[in-house]
Amino acid sequence: KLAAALTFLDQKQAALASIDKALLLAPQNSQASLIKGSILESLNRFEDALTQYQAVIDLEPGDLRARFLLANNLMRNNQYAQAAHQYGVQRQAQTDNVSVRYWQALAFVAADQCQDALVPLAEALQLRADIAELVIANSRIHSTCDGASADQKQKALSQAQQLYAYQQSGDYSETLAMAMASNGRFSDAAAYQAEAISSGAEGGGIASMPFMQANLERYENGRAAEKPWPDNSPVFFPPLARTR
Repeated sequence: KLAAALTFLDQKQAALASIDKALLLAPQNSQASLIKGSILESLNRFEDALTQYQAVIDLEPGDLRARFLLANNLMRNNQYAQAAHQYGVQRQAQTDNVSVRYWQALAFVAADQCQDALVPLAEALQLRADIAELVIANSRIHSTCDGASADQKQKALSQAQQLYAYQQSGDYSETLAMAMASNGRFSDAAAYQAEAISSGAEGGGIASMPFMQANLERYENGRAAEKPWPDNSPVFFPPLARTR
């Protein structure tokens, strides 16, 4: 509790020292190890945190919280295939967990296994079709994956159109452009992509601009997008866990 309180107050080094004392007294205290892992991640010590999470799973293979934290950590360490495996273990154990399915899909995409992302995506949408981030992911992945059928790409376009009708943001414009291009509507795709680029420039979204500009050129030349997001996009970086 002291370590969690110190972390909340942003006294992370003191929190780390406190939790280390607790682990000296009880080395197999899983909760303490998870808290230490979370503190280490807040200090950007991702590989050290991974060791803590793995130690908990070695002791308690059924600890799904530890496995989720490990999978998220693997994503931050760019170990996407391993992360997909860990999410998969949870997916089998938790049939109603949307988050696990969403992140497994993203892990597969980051590992260049987009076809493997389609099933967990479909399961997640069956559970919660009202989450915008999930709908965006579904539309983008189906619009850029060779394994998606023509019917799936058409459904991805319908989803993107609904999102855009709800809110004409840059993210939604870019998603709609991808879906348009995947269905052969390249002129429309270029127009929506130009809109997304304009919106991104106004909002300061410079980091993804080369990716967006490259896709605009693809659409103008009658080619669909190859990837749903640029490599190392923040979308592949799960939020840090809260220390409890």
